[in-house]
This record gives sequence, structure tokens and C-alpha cells, in this order.
Amino acid sequence: MRSDSYGVSSALRTWYEVYTIYQNRRAFAIQRHLARVQYDALLKWRIQLRAKLKLLKQARFAEKFFLQRRILKVWKAKFEERQRLKKLKELETRRLRAFMTGKSMHL
Repeated sequence: MRSDSYGVSSALRTWYEVYTIYQNRRAFAIQRHLARVQYDALLKWRIQLRAKLKLLKQARFAEKFFLQRRILKVWKAKFEERQRLKKLKELETRRLRAFMTGKSMHL
């Protein structure tokens, strides 16, 4: 066969055109795949970020709740201490009054 015949050059030209098409498709597929991988990675990161922000919000709420509870307990203890001191003062006043008037008080 002669290498310069029209059939050979036509076959080579057709092969090269098909080869170029496949090269272009491969390059496009690689670009599309990379873009898809980047999109998926970014989507996964955003979902994880939202989950962490939700947990952070819950943690802040819980911290605020426990702080309020602790403050309330301290306030209640101080209030009860004041009430005890007030009752003790009233008892001492009654004892002193009873002592001054001469009545004995049995407690």
C-alpha cells in the first residue's frame, strides 16, 4: 500500500478528528469532575459548620441556664440566711423584753 494514497490520509484525518474530540471530552470531564469535587467538599464543610454553630448555640443556652440556676441558688441561700438572722434577732429581742419585764421564757 502506498502511504500517500487518499484513503490513508483520509483515515488518518478522521482518526485525528475523533482523537481530538475524545481529548476535548476528557479535558471537559476532568474539569467537571474537579468542579464537582470542589462543590461537594464546600457543601460538606458548610453542613458541618452549620452543625457546629447549632451546637455552639445550644452550649451558650445551656451555659446561660446553669449560670442563672447557680445565681438563683446563691440568692436563695442569702435570702434564707437573712430570714434566719431576722428570726434570731426577733428571738433575742423577745428574750431581752421578757428578761426586762421579769417574765421567764422557756425555749
